[in-house]
Amino acid sequence: MLTAMDVQAGSHGEPNTRGPESDSPAVLLEGVTKVFRSRDREVRVLDGVNVEVRRGASVGILGHSGAGKSTLLSIIAGIERPTAGVVQTGGVDLLRARPSQLPKFRFQHVGFVFQQYHLIPTLNALENVMMPCVPWKVDYDPRQRATELLGLVRLADRADHLPSQLSGGEQQRVCIARALINRPTLLLADEPTGNLDEESEQEVMGLIRDLADQFGMTLLFVTHSRELAGSFQRVVRLKSGVVVEEP
Repeated sequence: MLTAMDVQAGSHGEPNTRGPESDSPAVLLEGVTKVFRSRDREVRVLDGVNVEVRRGASVGILGHSGAGKSTLLSIIAGIERPTAGVVQTGGVDLLRARPSQLPKFRFQHVGFVFQQYHLIPTLNALENVMMPCVPWKVDYDPRQRATELLGLVRLADRADHLPSQLSGGEQQRVCIARALINRPTLLLADEPTGNLDEESEQEVMGLIRDLADQFGMTLLFVTHSRELAGSFQRVVRLKSGVVVEEP
C-alpha cells in the first residue's frame, strides 16, 4: 500500500531531474513579472511578485478572476516563463533549465489539479490516472499504483467507469489521483472546486488537503473564496498581479 515514504523517497527511475535535497524553500519567487503583449497593448499579469513557501506548507492563493493566480501557478510549474524575476521550485532554478528539461522536471516534482477535469473521455478512471506515466520509464507498476490511488480517493469501485459515467465530484477525485501518480513533492490545485456543488466542494478540498498532509507534499491551492483560502496554513492574496496581503 502507499505510504508517505513512497512520495518522500521519490524513487522514479528516469527521468532524473532532481533539485538539491536541502533546506531550500519549496517555492521561491523574487520580483516575478509577467507581461503579455499584443500589437498595441501590454497586459501586466504579474508585477514584481515575491513569495517564499517552505517545504510541506499548505498555502491558499486568493484573488478574483484576472488577478494572476493561474499564471502564477504556471510559472511555478515551469509551464510559463516570466518576463522578469527569479523562479526556484524544489531547489531548481527554472530560468536556467533548458526547455527540453522542463517536462522531466514536472514529472519529478509537480502534480496539477485543474478546475476543468481534462480527462480523456474514451479511457476509464484507472487508465486516466495512469496516463502521466506513459512517456516515462518508472520503477513501479503504474496500474497497481493507480489502483491504490483510486482507493485513497474512495473510487476503487469506479475504476472501470468512463468519465461520462462519473459525477463532477467523482471526476475531480480521479484528477486528484492522477496528480499523485508521479509521486510529486509539490501539488498545485488551480480552483479545483470551481465547477462543483457545495457538498462536493468541501469533500474535494478536504481530500486534497488531507492527502498533501499525509504524503508530506507542499500544497498551493488557488481559489477566489476567502473561506476556502482561510482553511490553509497561510494565505497569499493577489490583486491585479500584486501580492497585497500575506498574513
